[in-house]
Formats: sequence, C-alpha cells, structure tokens
Amino acid sequence: MKVAVWLTTPLVLFGCKGEEEQEVVLPPSAPVVSVTPHMATSAQDISVVIDEHSIDPAGLSVSYRYEWATIGGETAEGDTLSASATARGEQWTVTVTPYNGEMDGSPGEATAVIVNAPPALDGVSLDPPNPDSTTDLTCVAGTTSDNDGDVVSLLYHWSVNGSGLSVPQSTLAATNYTRTDTVRCAVTPTDGFDSGASAFAEVTIANGLPSLDEVTLGPVGATVSDDLLCVPGTATDPDGDGVTLSFAWTVGGSAVAETSATLTSGNFEKAQEVVCIVTPNDGADSGFSVPSDGLTIANSPPVVHSAVITPDAPRTLDMLECQYSASDPDTDFLTPRFTWEVNEVVQSEASSTLFSTDFVRGQDVLCTVTVNDGTVDSNTATSEEVEVANTPPVVTAITFDPDPAYTNTHLHLRVDRRGRVRGWRCVKPEPHRVRQDRCRHLYRAAP
Repeated sequence: MKVAVWLTTPLVLFGCKGEEEQEVVLPPSAPVVSVTPHMATSAQDISVVIDEHSIDPAGLSVSYRYEWATIGGETAEGDTLSASATARGEQWTVTVTPYNGEMDGSPGEATAVIVNAPPALDGVSLDPPNPDSTTDLTCVAGTTSDNDGDVVSLLYHWSVNGSGLSVPQSTLAATNYTRTDTVRCAVTPTDGFDSGASAFAEVTIANGLPSLDEVTLGPVGATVSDDLLCVPGTATDPDGDGVTLSFAWTVGGSAVAETSATLTSGNFEKAQEVVCIVTPNDGADSGFSVPSDGLTIANSPPVVHSAVITPDAPRTLDMLECQYSASDPDTDFLTPRFTWEVNEVVQSEASSTLFSTDFVRGQDVLCTVTVNDGTVDSNTATSEEVEVANTPPVVTAITFDPDPAYTNTHLHLRVDRRGRVRGWRCVKPEPHRVRQDRCRHLYRAAP
C-alpha cells in the first residue's frame, strides 16, 4: 500500500498554461531508543533498547541498522556492543536507522559512558581452617582481577563475635580471641578508583589442646629388681583449663596393662626396652602424647648367698666338697669358680672337690665361690674353716683258726690290721664243743 500525496504545480508548455499531479512516498518515522546500562564498565556488554518503534506511513515493515561510534573514531555494529570493544573513559553513541525496504527513515540515537570497572576477588579462606586459641589466623585472599588492568590492592577487616578490630593486616594474633569465639575476616579489593565486592570467611575457635613438655623415665641403669617411675614435666593449657595426665607403657615394643606412673618389677626382663607414654587432657580434648626416652633394662649381677664345706668335720681320708647357694635375678645360667686354701695357702685345685691328697691331719681348709652370669661376676662367698681330724684305724675282718673249734683246740684270732686281743668269752651250751658263734672276742685296736 502506498500513501499518495498529490501536488498541483503550474505548468507552462509551448506557451500554454496547465497543471501536473505527482505521487510522493514518505519515509518511516524516527525510533526512540536508549542503551542499557547507560553507565557501563569495560566488563559489561551494552544493549540497545527500542523504547518507541519507527512507524512507516504506508504500513511497510521496518527494520533497523545499528551503528556505534566514539569521539575517537572507533566503530562497531549490531544491537549489542561487546565489552571487549570498550575501555574506561570512552563515550559510545549508537545510531539506530529505520528502513522500510525502500528508504531510510530518520535515526534515533542514545549514548553510553564507559566508567571504571571495580576489581573483583573470587573468595577468601582462613588458615588454619580449624584453629584453637593458640593459633594465629591468616586471611588468605583468592584471585583478584580488574577489567581495566589496574593494580589491585586488598583491604582487610577483622571482627570477633561481631565486634570490629583495628587489625588491617592479613594475620590476626591468637591473643585476640579465645575458645568458642567466632572470628570473621572481610577482604575488599580496590583499584585506586573503586572498591569491589568484599569476600568473607569466618570460623569458630576450637578448644586449645593441652601440652606436656617432657617425660623422664628412671632409674637410670634399672634392672629387673627395680620399679620404674615415669615423671612427667610441665603440663599447660592455652585456655587455662586444668590438665590431667594418663600413663601408658610399652615393653619391648608391646603395650602392657599398667596405667599408673609406676611400672613394677616383674613386668619386664633384662635387655628389654621400656617406654612410658604420657597424654595430657583438659577435660574436653587430649593433647599430643609424649613418650619418654627408651630405658633398656640392665643386667642384674648374680649373688652367692653362702658356701660350706662338706663334711663339716673331715678326716684325713675324706674328699671335701665345696657346696654353695647362688641366684640370679635374670635367671641367667651361672658358672661357678672355686678356690681352696689349706693353712692359708691357695691350692691349684679349681673344682668344687678337694681330694685327701691335698691335706693332712691338723690342717685348716676353707673354700671360696664366685659365680658369673655370662656378663659379670657375683660377690665372693667364703666358707668357714674346717680342721682335718685323724682317721682312726679300722678292723675290717676277723677270722677264727681253726673253724670249727673243739675243746682241745687252740683258737687264734686273725686280724688283717693291727690290733691286740685282750681275751675271749665263750658260752658252751653243748659239752665238749666250742662253737664259733658262741665265742666273743675282746680286743682293742692299736693306735
């Protein structure tokens, strides 16, 4: 459809006057436009908004042509201006020209100003993430960015239980809070023109663990006969809580049942390593366990309790035995060593036996005993002296000659060792016969 406008104009042709009619086509009207955002940063795309569309008088369809330009001569096309094409301080004007298919209409215009893009911070964290009242807190900022390429600095703000602190740095000392406090860190990026959005992190302060500085185990050089004592050093708690201590023991690397500060003898053997472990507790949590230095159980020397010579009243023909009583706390195998003295002269014999050839009547004999457990000698035990007595002569056999004997037979007493017969006494139950088992001899052995 076309809208015709008829115009009447004077016409002179070959000296004659007349009139001519002309058909005129009108362009579409100018649109009313705006841009969003009007104040944009270099990080934002800018879009054209048609607030009032162009109208074509003849009802033809209208399309638009978008042309962007700056005072400096930069240009772009399209209904959206990309942020990548802009920079802080620029002013972009968009011209929107309507077109009805035959002609352009009057354009509409709008202007956008590119302002500073504030810096950005992608997050904040607290280190350590689970602090107690002994731990300083560090506010760790994430990655910063600035679309204008400006240098970004960070502003720190700390608060405890909602109350701000005058601590502008990234680290907050532990002296500013205690157990159960809520600590918050806010970090704001700035590029010298504007501040960006702040990032936050907060944490609740945990219970401070108690600590123990050292543990000492004694006595030094302990043997299986000793009780071991575990002596803890100084225990402290950052929150001022009372500290209790618990005890544990290992013997040869294995745990034992004892839970007191004393490990009694009988729980360990020679050469085993014993360690005492002490753990502090403040009623809420346990601190780090502290072990003592390992204590290796030393060898216990053996003991000789007594030495005695048997028989205790020896005679010249006796063989003497040095008997002893000894023990070893470690139950080690014991090797004895003997010394014999006869009238205070040390004999060459080193066994437990002294033969009769080594002494005579009237001499004094004693023995000493020392045992060794493979590592050390024991004490030396000395027997009491014994005096060697005389061995009396012994009649070992008697025979009668002749045997049997009669009333008219002389009897002879034969003795194989020296002796003197003092007389006979015979009982005669039968007449005229003397029987051997009825005669009894009387004699005295010669000295």
